[in-house]
Amino acid sequence: MTLGEMIDLKPCPFCGSGEKVIAFTKSILPSHKDGTYYTVKITCRNCWSSVHGIDSFRETAAYESAVGKWNGRAQ
Repeated sequence: MTLGEMIDLKPCPFCGSGEKVIAFTKSILPSHKDGTYYTVKITCRNCWSSVHGIDSFRETAAYESAVGKWNGRAQ
């Protein structure tokens, strides 16, 4: 999967809104720890509930983690 093939997100389990913000953060580690890692946070624009995916060295893994947590919450 590429980020261009984004997974459909379910509506917010708290308020039912379909309006969401997906925030990608790219962090560069200090030179003694080689690499870059990614963080993805999904937030409902209506009630501001949110989930945070795992930090990962792969952008797609961070995104898939956040989507899995968002879509996997109980109604």
